[in-house]
Amino acid sequence: MSEDLGFVGEQYSLLILLFYIPNGLCDLPLNLLTKRYSGRIVLPGLMVGWGAMALLQAACKNFGGMLAIRLILGAFEAGFFAGAVFYLTLFYTRGELGFRIALFFGSALLASAFSGLISFGVFRIQDPHVHGWMWLFIIEGALTVIFGIVAFWWLPANAQTAWFLTQAEREVASLRSLRDGTRDVEEEFSFKKCFQTWKDWKFPIWCIISLTYPVAFATTANFLPLVIGRLGYNKVTTNLLTGRFEQLMPHDMLQHLSQQLVAM
Repeated sequence: MSEDLGFVGEQYSLLILLFYIPNGLCDLPLNLLTKRYSGRIVLPGLMVGWGAMALLQAACKNFGGMLAIRLILGAFEAGFFAGAVFYLTLFYTRGELGFRIALFFGSALLASAFSGLISFGVFRIQDPHVHGWMWLFIIEGALTVIFGIVAFWWLPANAQTAWFLTQAEREVASLRSLRDGTRDVEEEFSFKKCFQTWKDWKFPIWCIISLTYPVAFATTANFLPLVIGRLGYNKVTTNLLTGRFEQLMPHDMLQHLSQQLVAM
């Protein structure tokens, strides 16, 4: 991609760095929108948005065009992970939530692993007009848009309106939320309540964790293909070696162990 788009100097690193600026700035506003309008509407909208931006990346011809698309892509991706976790809290109790969040983030690691396999296959395509990296953006972007559209029609707003539950099960879901949660069922959106946690002494600690953890994670995810490529491997082998299968099982095992220790 760097050769096809004529990147020079540190332009590739700039694409990665500047992506996280709108990603960080838009995180809070998008999560407030998720709470206000429900994950059923906001999360599929974000999926369609970043899938469309991924598709457009395949049509970029230079650094400027790719940078503009990457900035918009960062904004769309900003609120998804935290919004998805909030969405899960509408269906599961605190005792059940840890394992579901582990499955959710484990699926992200699984996607990362299979992304390397997809790249391995895609970069074997010999097309003089559509290069391997273009096919990768087209395939992943199109799938994201499709799943986003399906999610809009399939996801319920909450457990009380879930189309796949009976009326009795919906009533049980309401009782579970009242018994386990710190909010009322179908509670009205309030900016004041949204920011109440900022007064908690644990809030700055979580901010530090959230700031430092992605440094190592994002660095590995973004620069691992570049590092492996500079070791002398070709593009096909490089993409195969970026699959991160080793993280899947330890992640879920550690979560299960921590949940059992907390329950003791």
